[in-house]
Amino acid sequence: MASFIGSTPMNLLDGQVRGERLEVAGCKLPVPSSVEGRLSEGEQIVYGVRPEYMTYSAEPVEGAFGGRVSIMENLGAAHLVTLEVNDTLVQVVVPEGSEPPLGAEGFAVPKDGRALVYRDGNVV
Repeated sequence: MASFIGSTPMNLLDGQVRGERLEVAGCKLPVPSSVEGRLSEGEQIVYGVRPEYMTYSAEPVEGAFGGRVSIMENLGAAHLVTLEVNDTLVQVVVPEGSEPPLGAEGFAVPKDGRALVYRDGNVV
């Protein structure tokens, strides 16, 4: 339900636990503090984060989804930016007036404490 309830659909991305990181869409992300110690090496997970709970950066950021801007959708006071990240689409909301150009390289940075990790369809 998380993928279609809310003002923008949640990013639900397949991933795997790799040491003290999560590998999601080919990117290495920190394990959310809410699930530290409850995941096992190699475990398959789904990483969920709403586009409005991420920030956009034109500069490389560690622990972010890096890709190219492929779609821009005007939401009124904001824009929904879609990044193509290693053949996966990741969406981030940016304030009006700060939207990047199509084709630009960009980074979607999940806000600390706002991502969810699912295992077997349940929140960890």
